[in-house]
Amino acid sequence: MRTIGIFTIDPWTLLDDSSMKKELLYFDHLNYFIRGKATLEKLCNSLPKGKEAFIKRMNELEELEKAGLITEYTIEQFDRDYKSYKDETTLTQAWKRYELANGFLEANDKSFKEKFVDFLERFREVGQLEARTNAIVLNMKLQDEFVPIIKKSYKNFKEDEYLRKASVLSVIINQFPITIEELSTERLIELKSDEDASLKLCRLRNWAVEVSNTKLSEKEINQKLGYLLSEYKTQLDLHKIKYDLGVIETFVTTSLEVLENIVKLNLSKAAKVFFDLKRKELTLLEAEEKFIGKEVAYMQLIEQI
Repeated sequence: MRTIGIFTIDPWTLLDDSSMKKELLYFDHLNYFIRGKATLEKLCNSLPKGKEAFIKRMNELEELEKAGLITEYTIEQFDRDYKSYKDETTLTQAWKRYELANGFLEANDKSFKEKFVDFLERFREVGQLEARTNAIVLNMKLQDEFVPIIKKSYKNFKEDEYLRKASVLSVIINQFPITIEELSTERLIELKSDEDASLKLCRLRNWAVEVSNTKLSEKEINQKLGYLLSEYKTQLDLHKIKYDLGVIETFVTTSLEVLENIVKLNLSKAAKVFFDLKRKELTLLEAEEKFIGKEVAYMQLIEQI
């Protein structure tokens, strides 16, 4: 079963400088939903640096789609699925979207700037309500797990499993290093196929599920995540120092003996050094399994890519 993030492209998404590769470091795949692309382009073109931002985002979408990492969930697909899988929750979400959309032209007593900000806020909330609806429909239709990517909570968001999980994921993904922006698509695909990275990612996802079942606030989740990451890094650094010292000691004390044994074709003694080094490596791996914070080890891993 894959874990798939689903989001709606709105003006905020288009004007945001952050790469979608951040989300792809957590999710196996991404699905995006876009409504009124031509209107969004016109809106972006009217804003400072908006045209460049729109082109950059579209180019990134095209690159990631070609790499098989992201797929559009079209309006036609949603309409077809909605007819088959709609329920009370999706109907409620649809009504909330309708109310918000109708409120775009309200508040005539506000300044143009206030109206514009209100318009963008409503636009984002409508889009994120769409993402939640899409996730509900797709979770009923398919075996994969679909999680809406929600950047901000609003008054129309009822406290439920989707919001809780999305809030936890938002905290986690925001902690990913900024250098991710420079991560190549090829390196991203390579990382996704790495067995050690996959194991660490599974642990992080499991931790996210456990935390989403608690009543911790986003600030408390952030603090807990920071604590675990700090503990893990400290323990890992100490054990790596021990490992490096052990390797140096092995080389210094046995390098001449190894050369002598190789010359004499005494390969059994020469091979002993190799196995001593492998045992030290295994000891480090075994120690990692007992570290406080091993659940967030994936975050330490991606800092090094």
